[in-house]
Amino acid sequence: MALTTSGTIALSNTTVAPGLYTNATIRVDEQGRVTFATNGLGYVPLQATGAVKITGSIPQVVSVLSGSTVAEGVVQLCASIDSSSTKQAATPSAVKAAYDLATTASSNASTALTTANSANVTANNALATSRNAITAVNQMSGVSGTFVFGDCVVEIANGLITSVS
Repeated sequence: MALTTSGTIALSNTTVAPGLYTNATIRVDEQGRVTFATNGLGYVPLQATGAVKITGSIPQVVSVLSGSTVAEGVVQLCASIDSSSTKQAATPSAVKAAYDLATTASSNASTALTTANSANVTANNALATSRNAITAVNQMSGVSGTFVFGDCVVEIANGLITSVS
């Protein structure tokens, strides 16, 4: 529409009541007129559960609580492998370092066990050899001579051991 003469232009009324709207929902037509307006819900406070805490009213402050082994929440990361904190969480590098140490300790323990088992077999063989030697000597009352038992050489004179090498 174009204005070609002087005069007053009248706008037709809309169904929107004049006033102040809070948190409004509005609708505007193609001529830019507000054709619908309603109050919104207003202030709806946030609610939180678990490790989230909300303080204040407007504005609300949202924070996450500290966590531990007995409480949900945020924990600080820690790269140490010797910490006893219940409020920190291990980083992947700390877990790997601890794993590597455990793997080395397991390997060392396995090697030590193998060495101990080998020493036990050697000791048991030596014990069996010495028992055989004692049995043989006990059966040689009055005997003289040189006798070899495994790696052991025994000299006997008249049933008595005179040297062992």
